[in-house]
Amino acid sequence: MSKLPYVEKAKVWNRVFNFNIVNEQGKSWYGVGDNPTKWNDWDVLIKKLIKKGDTVLDVGANQSWTSLVYAKWVGANGTVCAIEADEENCRRIHDNIAINKNINIGVFHNVIDSISGLDIPFTDSECVACGWYNKVQRTVKSIRIDDFIEMKYDVDFIKIDVEGYEHKALLGAEKMLSDVRPFFEVEMHTFKPNGPDMRYYGGSVQKIFDIFHNADYRIYCVPTVHEEGITVYEGGMARVRKNSKPDPELKGQIIAVPNESKLKLG
Repeated sequence: MSKLPYVEKAKVWNRVFNFNIVNEQGKSWYGVGDNPTKWNDWDVLIKKLIKKGDTVLDVGANQSWTSLVYAKWVGANGTVCAIEADEENCRRIHDNIAINKNINIGVFHNVIDSISGLDIPFTDSECVACGWYNKVQRTVKSIRIDDFIEMKYDVDFIKIDVEGYEHKALLGAEKMLSDVRPFFEVEMHTFKPNGPDMRYYGGSVQKIFDIFHNADYRIYCVPTVHEEGITVYEGGMARVRKNSKPDPELKGQIIAVPNESKLKLG
């Protein structure tokens, strides 16, 4: 058993990178132990959504595991923007960038929101979801997903995993949804009353589904979630019919694809 802190050599999708394991959260979430390829099946469908040279927004980058995977996948001509509200995690992202070669990751210490430039109270924590707190409260500037259009990023894929703030994040992506039309992966947080939940911030599964359907996107989720009107596709994903009512307790990932895209996830 490795003693903290240590550097892990990880392998995902045949891409090898180094990752600093500095605390118990990182060890439990990202440590590979005796199985250095345990993440090979992680988000296997994302390989269909991201290609060489793409620009990726990693909204809620945490300690940058996903950012590093994306950066290795898009290659030297691609770009990853790691957006993270936790100041300590931002330092860890910079540390991980420093121990890897030929990656293009930009770090944004911001809270993602529907309005830019706000000073948002934020508590840095080891893991909000797990209840491991160091209780350092700060204010962090907010930023919208649409701001990346103004910063001249031609975005191809957006991952959103922000502990229940997903609805607010999408409210700030109006132009991205209407004009740029990237693929989305969104983590659905509905862990009320003992964990992060989008309903604490005025969101809901239905509201997120409505945003995508109204923007002419189709939605896929895991087929084990039972809801009216769901169609199960071969390959482990299920398309959600536009007029169906989603389970308000839906958890896990959804994938949103513009209807004009010919991509097939089944």
